Amino acid sequence: ARGRQAGAAPRTGNSLAFASSSRMMMMRKRLAIAQERDQQHPPGAAGVEGQEDQDNVVEIQSIRHLIDELERAEDKLVVVSFHATWCAACRKVQPLVQDEVKGREDVVLLKVRYDTNKQICKTLGVRKLPYFHFYRGSEGKLEDFSASAKTFHRIKEAIAQHGTPRCTLGENHIVPDELQELVGRPQDPK
Repeated sequence: ARGRQAGAAPRTGNSLAFASSSRMMMMRKRLAIAQERDQQHPPGAAGVEGQEDQDNVVEIQSIRHLIDELERAEDKLVVVSFHATWCAACRKVQPLVQDEVKGREDVVLLKVRYDTNKQICKTLGVRKLPYFHFYRGSEGKLEDFSASAKTFHRIKEAIAQHGTPRCTLGENHIVPDELQELVGRPQDPK
């Protein structure tokens, strides 16, 4: 019995199946908790914790909705936050970001939920959550990065750097070309 400790039981197919089924049960439990939370507080609903009277925070529902909100922002700083209900880091950083933009007329926060907007995330190259994009009118995308509650200072620094008042006379390039190409094509749920 090379490779085993003395007295250790041999690994059988049943023990591997048990470990796999335990992981599956844990995943199902996490999914059930996330679904229950969504039913109690649907995205964009009034009364959602941290969203009371925040006109500058929008839960994105589709590609067209994201494009419309980017265009509506004109020359304001737009922070696009990519998140998921099952993501613990997302749940920790989202309230911090919302507090940071609260009461700021020069900043808009667009929240893109990964589970319901996978095509947007895939098209914009989001491979890690939570993830943030920063856009501004004629300047287009300014920067993008992943950040958590531990590295929240990066978000604060980006808002401070890019949120300063500006006078631009150029054409508005805030909507990424990749999103424009998706409009009109059916959304792929994957």
